[in-house]
Amino acid sequence: MPKAGYLYPYHFMVTFHAQEQKFSAQEPPCVQQWMQHRKRVADSTGRIEDSLFRAHIYTDDPLFLVVGASRALRALRTWRAVTRRFRLIMAIPAKRRIGTMVKWLGFLPCPMHGLILVQRNKLARATHAIVQALAGETTVDKYRSLVGFLEHLKLLLDHPRRRMYGLYRPLKSGQEISVR
Repeated sequence: MPKAGYLYPYHFMVTFHAQEQKFSAQEPPCVQQWMQHRKRVADSTGRIEDSLFRAHIYTDDPLFLVVGASRALRALRTWRAVTRRFRLIMAIPAKRRIGTMVKWLGFLPCPMHGLILVQRNKLARATHAIVQALAGETTVDKYRSLVGFLEHLKLLLDHPRRRMYGLYRPLKSGQEISVR
């Protein structure tokens, strides 16, 4: 069971996954075969691996990747039910987007090509912050900001916890970074 702050994303994933089981018989045989293989993987990992959707939610900013328009509609309906249940306030309609490539957290995910486009200024800012941190020329606030930036990128990586390992240590009392 996830921590309290992660309860609604977890609830969405579990609820939507259960609902989607009703539609698996409508998939082509090759997809059903793939889903059966992924179910065996899910049984060994304990995670949802056998789905035709992904959901990444960073604080209050969700990104859904789904296969098919009807599944997208079902995902949106489920998401709305979850946000109502947890009484979450979502972004104003002008900020909501749907499509094959939608800006999320300042990035442009393009899943059909396996790409994520990052704005040049965002990369330059992150690179500069990393260089400063490695040189020991950063403040606690700037380092905390850098780690936060990297934290929301970890979903793009394999073994995200391993990649983030040790990055919080300099923020602990008595560690490498002191208040300047």
